[in-house]
Amino acid sequence: MGQARSLKRIAAWSALSLIVLVACVWLWSMRGPSVDDPLGAEPGQTWVKGRGYAHAVRLMDSGRYAMQVQCDICAEPIQSGTWTRQDHAFVLRHASGSIAMELVPIRVMGCDAPARRGEQHARVPDGVYFKQDDGCADAF
Repeated sequence: MGQARSLKRIAAWSALSLIVLVACVWLWSMRGPSVDDPLGAEPGQTWVKGRGYAHAVRLMDSGRYAMQVQCDICAEPIQSGTWTRQDHAFVLRHASGSIAMELVPIRVMGCDAPARRGEQHARVPDGVYFKQDDGCADAF
């Protein structure tokens, strides 16, 4: 009888330990990311281009932008400057004052997706930008 009681205690402690372990793993997985967004945390919208987000542009509410290119040999993987809206296009000006890029609105399979001027007819989805985490990009 004493041995049965010991086995029950061991089983109860094992079950409790397993529950605590699962709860700790769940809490650890729910924590927020600790890495800062290289494009900044300022309010705005992030637009991504290409599978795996090869190119990202963040248009901040303040009128500033940050652009990141996934490129191992590029001198400046992150560029910044200001953006304005002219007619229907977004005009991004590099910090030096030169125009870095113009984004013109297009409609792709029912989704609003700006494209670089001159790339409006590029193969989808690599030629257009989609809002980060938007379901439209998942349709392709």
